[in-house]
Amino acid sequence: MISSFAVARLGCNPPDSLVLRRNHANSHYFLVSNFSPPRGILKQILCRSLSFTQKHSNQKVLCYHKQEFPVLSERSIEEVYDSLTERLLSSAAKVQDINSKYIVGLAGPPGAGKTTLSSEVVHRLNNLWSQKVTGKNSVSPLEFAIVLPMDGFHLYRSQLDAMENPEEAHARRGAPWTFNPELLLKCLRSLRNEGSTYAPSFDHGVGDPVEDDVFVSSEHKVVIVEGNYLFLEEGIWQDICSIFDEKWFLDIDINIAMERVLKRHISTGKKPDVAKWRIEYNDRPNAELIMGSKKNADIHAAGLVRQTLQTAEARPPLQPPPSILYQCLLTIDLPPSLPSAVSSTPTAAYFIMASEDSKDLLKNVDWKTVGNAVNSDSLGPVTKKRFPKKIREIPDYYFLPRRSLPSSIAIYGAICAAGVGAGMLLEVWINKKIKGWWSPLGDGQILKAITQIYIVAFAPARSFSTALNYHLDSPDIYSDLPWDFSEANKEKVKEILSHYPSNYKQSAVIPLLDLAQQQHGRWLPLSAMNVIAKVIEVAPIRVYEVATFYSMFNRTKVGKYHLLVCGTTPCMIRGSREIEEALLKHLGVKRNEVTKDGMFSVGEMECMGCCVNAPMITVADYSNGSEGYTYNYYEDVTPKRVIEIVEKGRKTSSKWFELVGMQNPDRIRSGPAGGNTSLLGEPKPPPCRDLDAC
Repeated sequence: MISSFAVARLGCNPPDSLVLRRNHANSHYFLVSNFSPPRGILKQILCRSLSFTQKHSNQKVLCYHKQEFPVLSERSIEEVYDSLTERLLSSAAKVQDINSKYIVGLAGPPGAGKTTLSSEVVHRLNNLWSQKVTGKNSVSPLEFAIVLPMDGFHLYRSQLDAMENPEEAHARRGAPWTFNPELLLKCLRSLRNEGSTYAPSFDHGVGDPVEDDVFVSSEHKVVIVEGNYLFLEEGIWQDICSIFDEKWFLDIDINIAMERVLKRHISTGKKPDVAKWRIEYNDRPNAELIMGSKKNADIHAAGLVRQTLQTAEARPPLQPPPSILYQCLLTIDLPPSLPSAVSSTPTAAYFIMASEDSKDLLKNVDWKTVGNAVNSDSLGPVTKKRFPKKIREIPDYYFLPRRSLPSSIAIYGAICAAGVGAGMLLEVWINKKIKGWWSPLGDGQILKAITQIYIVAFAPARSFSTALNYHLDSPDIYSDLPWDFSEANKEKVKEILSHYPSNYKQSAVIPLLDLAQQQHGRWLPLSAMNVIAKVIEVAPIRVYEVATFYSMFNRTKVGKYHLLVCGTTPCMIRGSREIEEALLKHLGVKRNEVTKDGMFSVGEMECMGCCVNAPMITVADYSNGSEGYTYNYYEDVTPKRVIEIVEKGRKTSSKWFELVGMQNPDRIRSGPAGGNTSLLGEPKPPPCRDLDAC
């Protein structure tokens, strides 16, 4: 009866005509007929080695043996994103039922780039869908696609603690048995059957899942589930694998993946030796297990991950940003492999582009410290002369030449330790060795040799209030500075603490900070915060939290009159930026810098409750010294008016109070026409002083 056999390999879309009868347990024989099998059956067939029988010689036989994976062959990562996006858009369009989903499984070892790929594809899908829908309807559409990470299905730390060997459970966290696949399967079945579900996310700061933090609605037509073990063939994982309409696997060389995971561990604060131990003990065995499941994928992205890494680590072309946007340095991983020439010739440099606010910091950098950290023979600041026009607007430049490239973390740590608190760190490559190429930038030979400039690290900060948000050690501001309350203030400390129950001493943090600030001359050093932490018996971070939250606490020196410009949206819209610029220019200072006579400084404050009379400034008047200070509000001001107020205060400091309040007599006030009608009396006191006795 068998006239011939035919065997082929899966190399195109499955045909509509396949057979379908199974005669033996160990081999699969099928009669061909014009039949379109359900997707689930077809997928099960194509996952086995098959041989097909032909009963009649005139009947066409289509036989497939799934032996190799389809591999994406696009030339760039952008083309890969576009290809996958178009593929999913086309597949999802065929889903007719309003509650149906096209569910994609995306697996791969740690460090493969699953999050990057899934997020990018979903972002593009949503953009395309939005463009398509808004063309027909002015109403903004809901999301078309969503990512569902497997991270949220970790077991809680408390569940690991309850295991037979808790230490082993925590050390192996990330292995398959430290997840909750039953809950994942329940969520996926709910998606398949009901069209929507709530799923947990993972809070890396806390180290535990967050219940019901991800909502997949009926509007989402495409769901990309990304995780490590989605394609395993053991236990409940096999049931999870069977749910996906399509399975993608991100392949990568394990050594490259582990390099990325190592950097990830170190960036979270783990010591290098601890990070390496964790990789060998946990991450690498997990990755090897995951690599064994790639045979179950429909799309095997071999080579895609390397391309993704190379593209992701290629720095964008240099663009001249406004200097105010760059206030501090952050690290971005350097490429895992670099030209061998770097180790023998000075072919690369780290180039610091400083903002105007940080230029003075760079002048005080301990270049020797930086040099030792990055193994360079000669370091030092250089001047700006003839440099490419497109970056000439940046206020200042500094070169750090080197003979061998360090890790990004080493260079970042060295520069921060040296006192560089603001700016942009660039990696500059030149195409040949030039004697003395670290000389001033005006050397035309150097400019011709520069072939690439990469942004290695930068941090766009909040445009108007960052100056109060970071701390840099200086000769008079450092944590080990000797400090204590004066004898008179120690008595005041006791009096302040007497207002609070003994077990609520931490509630006294604000008055104690205020007292310390008055004693120290209008600002708080770190050592004062540490003393207060000991007094109220809390960790220092609890005091830092309060001192950094309230802008009435100054962590740098301020003038006798500290001018605070409101930077919140209503004031900003009404011209607060121009007001700050006018004050700085008139006084000849930078933000949070004190005038030479010690009279004035200019800072920024968040909303002060005068939005209806925006823009406004507050003058923190510290002229009474330890007797206390006042905040004087000046509302509906203009650049010209604030200068008049400053000069009035400079000449007759006792007349400040004559100027407070509304500065525009034609402005309609927001207060009630008949005057205040509530909160007219003294507040009612608490029932008792000691809360424990109430």
